[in-house]
Order: sequence, then structure tokens, then C-alpha cells
Amino acid sequence: MTLQEIKSAVDRGQSVKWANQLYEVQKHHDEYYVVCSSNGHTTKLTDPMQERPSEFYISKGKDNE
Repeated sequence: MTLQEIKSAVDRGQSVKWANQLYEVQKHHDEYYVVCSSNGHTTKLTDPMQERPSEFYISKGKDNE
């Protein structure tokens, strides 16, 4: 996914994951972050993360993550 596709999906309310189900892209105060659900570690979503765009995906539910 491109950076714009990720942001658009989050804006539409879709659950965008990175690498696996633990890392979710979230929007806070007009900024986008990747948040780890197991420990709360948060990283700003940036263009350099797009070096591996295939690792971002829209989650369709627990069975498809």
C-alpha cells in the first residue's frame, strides 16, 4: 500500500495493520502512527516505512489477519 492509501483507509475507518496483527495504524490529531497493541510502543507513520509497502494491509477481521 502507498502512504496515501494507508491514510485514506484509516480515514474511512478501516483497520490497517503493519507486518502482523499487533501493529495497527492509528490517527491522532491529524497525524498517523503505528501502534503496537502488546506494549503500546508508537512510531510515526512516515515515507521511509514505505520501503516495504507489502507489509501494510487492511484487516478483514481476526480470521484474515
